[in-house]
Amino acid sequence: MTKANSVENSFSSERPSRCVFDCPEVLSLERHAAVVNHALSRMGSASDEARRAFKAAISASPITVNGYRDAWNVPHPIMLKEQVLEAVAISERMASAVLRLWAESHQALRAKAVQHLKSEGISLAAADTPDERFSGAWTFNEFSQTRDRFVEAHASDGFEAEEAGLMLCYLSGRLPGVDMSDEDVKELDTHHRFDFFLKYLDSLPPSAADWEQAIPDFVDSVRRIAGAKQVHLDRIADLRSAVVEVNDSQRRWLAFFEWDTAGWSAGLFAPDLDIDKALDWISDLKSLFEEYQPIHSTAPTMSEEQSRSKRRDGLQKRIIESLESLDQFFSAAGEPAEDPKYDLRLELVEMEESSGLDNAVAPAVASIDGSPVSTAFGESPDAPSVPSTVTGESVGRTAGDYEALQTENRDLREALDELRRDLHDSRHLAEFFRGTLRDARRDPVADVYEVPPIESLEEAVNLAKKRFVGKLKIWPNSKSEIEDNPFDSPRQAWDALEWLATTYRDSRMGETGVVDFDMSIRQACGWWYKGHQHESTMTKYEEWYSTTVDGRAHRLREHVGTGSSRDSRYTIRIGIDWDKGRNRVVVGYIGQHPKTDAT
Repeated sequence: MTKANSVENSFSSERPSRCVFDCPEVLSLERHAAVVNHALSRMGSASDEARRAFKAAISASPITVNGYRDAWNVPHPIMLKEQVLEAVAISERMASAVLRLWAESHQALRAKAVQHLKSEGISLAAADTPDERFSGAWTFNEFSQTRDRFVEAHASDGFEAEEAGLMLCYLSGRLPGVDMSDEDVKELDTHHRFDFFLKYLDSLPPSAADWEQAIPDFVDSVRRIAGAKQVHLDRIADLRSAVVEVNDSQRRWLAFFEWDTAGWSAGLFAPDLDIDKALDWISDLKSLFEEYQPIHSTAPTMSEEQSRSKRRDGLQKRIIESLESLDQFFSAAGEPAEDPKYDLRLELVEMEESSGLDNAVAPAVASIDGSPVSTAFGESPDAPSVPSTVTGESVGRTAGDYEALQTENRDLREALDELRRDLHDSRHLAEFFRGTLRDARRDPVADVYEVPPIESLEEAVNLAKKRFVGKLKIWPNSKSEIEDNPFDSPRQAWDALEWLATTYRDSRMGETGVVDFDMSIRQACGWWYKGHQHESTMTKYEEWYSTTVDGRAHRLREHVGTGSSRDSRYTIRIGIDWDKGRNRVVVGYIGQHPKTDAT
């Protein structure tokens, strides 16, 4: 019997007839983990009643954790995430307990949802009782319109539609029914349409004609599409392996050419990106390095050196071009633009400038942006005539394209947010285990210090300044961002600063031998170490890569950090220089990824 079947059988007696975790019209499958994760991570601030309800649900469940007699006694509830995630779709008691924790932690959303339901004449259910049931129902249209009106009325609060809908259902005790009109189905997003279609297939009788031709053809089409996507994923895996291999085998030459490959991250690239071309560039780069290696050093004679120098210059140029091509490829394959309408506005503005239609095109730009429109096409008697290339259907298509891009971008951001929430949990769990291992390994006789709770990056930096006087000189340049920095793992930042003041410094002084700084800091806090930066980048953006301490300029060629996105919650860099004369580490930059041509 599988684990899932075991859990399901244990809960079979209390399987709910209706559960929000089995209602994709309210809560998509992808968001289940986010709700559970949020609830468990807020356990420390939950009410006593909510904590007792969750503890009772855990005690009544088959959930177990190795090494703990009672699963409730784990050091952090997030350790129960995967098992609770299975249980909420099966156990009404567990779903109720998790939803209660979730709702308690969204007080602002909850208060405004209560007022909204009252204003719409919808009665509130006893949502805070452990045995709460979703006994009421509303049509899908009624639910979606109520949710959309709420989101629109509180647009400035930034509530997501899915969390708003969940709160409205929770407080009203209602779930949308499964019977939908054709108009209802058109309103569903892709995941919901799949779920609805599966329910439709399940309802078809075995004798239905669709089973003979239409459905097998559809299944074959899905398989072909899935196969194509798998080929794409395989090529991404090939690219990821190629990047790792070139970083390992060509480390010497990448360092010589002062090229930072931290941005070469092989993620889920768009299908239109030419991965084969990137693989060819990497192959060519390796060949160029192999060709360059024997002529890198000075020749034994002048005539031979003149010939070698010419070849060397030509190869160096080709190597730089290949590296730049790869940088551009991975830059284009990075995160989606934050706001696609910027590109559309830019396109129209360029059209305006090239055609000279200042007054005519400005309203189209404003209408796409959503800002007030002062003049419409043909409305002003002084407006010049507008060619058909920028009016009518052309502008309509541009606006439609923007709407499609906006929808796609929102979906991508939601998926990215989910991955980041998982990363956030993994980081905090890793911090807990690292702290436990560190405490277990410490010499009880040694002079160790107690690290207080660290709630922000600023606290980590200030504590390091006090603890490591003479070892760390933290002197941030003007581009640094420390105060109010939202980096969400400040304890990791402290561990990184501690590593710089101890392991890294001791090795620089020759007191210990660290063969691989990158491996060492990964073991200490999960970050990475880079020992070089492009010389051209450091010169071009000198204010980012330098600091002046006691009248002496320090170039921040080395850096440690984590993350690769443009979100300061998950990405940070610390730029450093070794002050050999004073045996200390100079920390000159702390913040997001410092500026480069790519960023």
